[in-house]
Amino acid sequence: MDADDLWHPDKIKKQMVVMQDRGDQVGLVYCWSRAIDEQDRVLWDVTPCNLRGSVYAALIIRNFLSSGAPLVRKCCAAAVGGYDATLASRGAPCCEDLKFNLDIAERCDFDLVPEFLFSYRVRAGSMSTNIDAMLRSRKVVIEEARARHPELPNKLFRWATAHQDREFGLAHLSDGRFLTGARLLLTALREDPFATLRVSTIRAFARLPVSSGFGALVRARRHGGAGNTVVNRNFFEVDPTILCGRPRAPWNRKRLAHAAALFVERRADVPSGADHHSPEDVGADIRQI
Repeated sequence: MDADDLWHPDKIKKQMVVMQDRGDQVGLVYCWSRAIDEQDRVLWDVTPCNLRGSVYAALIIRNFLSSGAPLVRKCCAAAVGGYDATLASRGAPCCEDLKFNLDIAERCDFDLVPEFLFSYRVRAGSMSTNIDAMLRSRKVVIEEARARHPELPNKLFRWATAHQDREFGLAHLSDGRFLTGARLLLTALREDPFATLRVSTIRAFARLPVSSGFGALVRARRHGGAGNTVVNRNFFEVDPTILCGRPRAPWNRKRLAHAAALFVERRADVPSGADHHSPEDVGADIRQI
């Protein structure tokens, strides 16, 4: 979590309620996230997920947790050794959060507070330009997961590769980096042609000029609902339960749900019933930090 990202004042309180209600089986409770500008105004919602329980396979497709969104049990963080400090030396300096989330999901269930309680700040030009390093980092982490869990189907890893290349490719195309964007989209097309064509077509229509009927129709479908009461307003002043608009690419959610139903062999090195704290203890720890 960067120093200028924001938590909603009730974030920890609401996550603690879920964690205490669910008991030892749940090791991580996450929330939804929003992007904000330099004046704390809401720009967009990070596509929300509703996955609970065993989410290891779904995380392989997409790391659906923003870095500042989770609340994690201390015993679970201790069991996985925290963030993996060896990734940089192994050529993966950009995926410590994904590796940490996978390590937790390999041992515990996840749960959710379905509200936008975390926001990260977006600045012009803030997207990493070292796309090769980011993709290489993710490949190291995902290939390690593949080696640890041979029971997972090959198509899961094809979907994961295509999703990553597609998202980075479209982002680079929108920023004018056409060669890099086209290369990544071609890779995604080879791994997952149907989803890549569908997502790319919808995104392309949404970027057409305002006068275009197709562009207006797609934008209306993607940004319908109560989004006009959220976008461009201060993060702390808006209802955290209201969506900015309809989530993008809902078929990806179906794939994530399919992945979450896959069997994954669990590790059992988290002590049960260990390290419980009252809300007062947690508050004291936070004030001390």
